[in-house]
Amino acid sequence: MQTLKKEIQESIVDIAARLFYNQGFEETSMRQIANEMQMSVSNLYKYFKNKEDLFNEIVKGYYIKYMAGFSKFISEEQYHEDNFNSESNSFLVHAIFESIKTDPIKFVLLMDKSKGTKYAGFKYEVLLLLEKHIMKGIQQHNKQEYIIKILVSNFFHGVVEIARNYQSDEWALKNIDLLVKYHMNGMHSLYKQ
Repeated sequence: MQTLKKEIQESIVDIAARLFYNQGFEETSMRQIANEMQMSVSNLYKYFKNKEDLFNEIVKGYYIKYMAGFSKFISEEQYHEDNFNSESNSFLVHAIFESIKTDPIKFVLLMDKSKGTKYAGFKYEVLLLLEKHIMKGIQQHNKQEYIIKILVSNFFHGVVEIARNYQSDEWALKNIDLLVKYHMNGMHSLYKQ
């Protein structure tokens, strides 16, 4: 029986993460990963039973940490009229920054490259939770439900783009801060109506 080597498994994970990131889950094949590893496909299957198993290996730890942080944010942050100040903005900036800085590649894999995996609907679940969270604080939500959906989607798209183009912690923090200021000014105007 062949002994599986941890270094080889880690290399497979690194190469697969790069390919999934560049091409997406559905467009990446086990054959491509095996070719990049300079191994046979049958040998690759000794390490991972299928492509989804490999994708899961890459993102599962990050997913668990992200959900814990996101749940904490949703439970602590409440949108209401008095919540549009620099302290609230700073809390939001740091919550977003912490969620992507640990691994912007895994963040993008989960949010934008997971079509065809069990994580495919994850981004939409997060968007829906954010929409519901924001709607709690808006009194006339029936008139603004659709615009909230658009604003949350655009905001989250901006966060994904920052993660995708991550250059440094300083760069990411600056851009997240600008995105949050822009977003919160717009949300504040909805609360005033």
